[in-house]
Amino acid sequence: MVARCVAELGRVDILVTVAGVVSKGSAEALEETEWDRVINVNMKGVFLSCQAVIPAMRAQKSGRIINIGSVNAYIGEPKLLAYAASKGALMTLTKNLENHGVLLHKELSYLHSSFLR
Repeated sequence: MVARCVAELGRVDILVTVAGVVSKGSAEALEETEWDRVINVNMKGVFLSCQAVIPAMRAQKSGRIINIGSVNAYIGEPKLLAYAASKGALMTLTKNLENHGVLLHKELSYLHSSFLR
């Protein structure tokens, strides 16, 4: 996907990740397969997308990554355990990418979906 974008457009300037699936269940009731599904989409998918664009953005010395999160990263809800955990992990991933200088002349942002309504 990134290689095609660079080949056709010459560069990749922005990545916006808006992954979000929810599985309702408390700590006692949530099935492991549902936990894995939420984490794989909401966290792993975002990580792999960031990982894919970083080399191109680094080579062009610019780029912007915007990861859309959720207020549940902070407050959580008992029945949205996996969702809240995945959005908290996404917030931490975004901060770590920023703190470790993943991009030069970069912008990494973490927005709460509640701010977009």
